[in-house]
Amino acid sequence: MRLWLCGALLVALASSAQANGTYFTETVGTFDLRSEMGDVWNGGSIAARLALGHKVDDWAVELGLGVYDFRGRGRFGDRDYDALSWGLDVRRIFPINDWAQAYLRGGIRQLAVNGSSVGSPESDALTDYGGRGVAWGGGLQAGGKIPVAGLLWAPLFFCNCGPKMTAVVTLDWTNQLVKLSREGGPALDGRINSLMLGFALGSDF
Repeated sequence: MRLWLCGALLVALASSAQANGTYFTETVGTFDLRSEMGDVWNGGSIAARLALGHKVDDWAVELGLGVYDFRGRGRFGDRDYDALSWGLDVRRIFPINDWAQAYLRGGIRQLAVNGSSVGSPESDALTDYGGRGVAWGGGLQAGGKIPVAGLLWAPLFFCNCGPKMTAVVTLDWTNQLVKLSREGGPALDGRINSLMLGFALGSDF
């Protein structure tokens, strides 16, 4: 299904999409950790983000959920950790032409880190960390209109028939600045830098 969707997104580049509406986006990529977080966890693994947004003119608001795989360093080197980030972003969009836009975005974040089900005992000193932070970043997106019928049968993405939806490919860079704490443990400052590629589908946006 995703191979068909990638092809449909290329077809959509021939169409214009610059209006208002609601959309869903999914991105996948890699990340690295800096500062005190980078001293106890390794980055460089897979990150993913889902978001639901709404665009009005050249502004959009998004509710997002991100997932990161951390790997312990030093004496925690044999343990894996699951990090979950969620928050609200405001996006400012800058049209480049009829089918491509650049954007800047910023928002607030909540981050929670816990040991995964593999190799991370409940007594692990790096579990149950949580905290708040801010995020900022930007990216590029390009796309246009594709048939809604393609969701029912993938080849219909390539026909010019029926109602249309907007589809775009996105390249996104995000920097999160967070401060984590846990009961009885030291506070950890850090940054999560991520670079992701993905797509967005929805009504006009």
